[in-house]
Amino acid sequence: MLAVLLALIAQDSVPQLSFRLTVPNDRSAYLVELQIANPPNPSRLVIPAWAPGAYRLMNSGENISGFAASSAEGHLPARQDSPNSWVIDTHGKASITVRYSASLRDSVVWRRPNNRWFLRTTSGMVDGPRTFMYLDGWKQLPARVTFQVPLGWRIATGLAPATIDSTTYTAPNYDVLIDAPMLLDHFLSYPFTAAGTPTCCGALRRRRSAFSARRHTRTTRTSLSEVEAADSSTSIQRRSASEPKHSRAIHVVPRRSARTSSSTCGM
Repeated sequence: MLAVLLALIAQDSVPQLSFRLTVPNDRSAYLVELQIANPPNPSRLVIPAWAPGAYRLMNSGENISGFAASSAEGHLPARQDSPNSWVIDTHGKASITVRYSASLRDSVVWRRPNNRWFLRTTSGMVDGPRTFMYLDGWKQLPARVTFQVPLGWRIATGLAPATIDSTTYTAPNYDVLIDAPMLLDHFLSYPFTAAGTPTCCGALRRRRSAFSARRHTRTTRTSLSEVEAADSSTSIQRRSASEPKHSRAIHVVPRRSARTSSSTCGM
């Protein structure tokens, strides 16, 4: 009984992370709200200077503005202790809320579509390493992300949906969270199953495009099946033991045509 009680007490003291990402009307930045239950005191939040697969350093701290922290009782003191990290005095509160904006400083580049990170009137791509902070010392914690997007927009990502309406997703840890690109748009979706894994190709709507999303879907399904067969025959392991196995995310940028994303297609 004592062991069970101690385990419950320890569980209650572990921080819990919930993100909310909002697309504002002016599309100037992604507005991020992070709620932390049971936060350590002090709490240090970090935006990475690296990105999975990019093999380069990024000055992600320069993309963050308006950092502020609060509790139910009001404002909490926070200071930036490095180019990419902030320290919050939680005053021992049971829950705190952190808010900040994430975007490129160059508004022209920010609105230009690409396969990494942008936001414009009709669509956006969320780059995890430049958008979501982690709680220092607690990167192994699971996290939830809820999207607040314009009416009619849908969400495509490799994260696991947590709600029927597919606006909230979960990640087992921070590394999986930021390694799952998120496409936001009025995209067309083409679901299929390859080697037993549910997959969905999402293609942005474009006029006068010679690109065939259906043809790309067929090619992707064939390629994934062949890769899965090769993995089974050669014992090739996934790049991360925690990489989600329920879906895949693949981005293709054909010249002068639609951009596509293969992943879990939401609303």
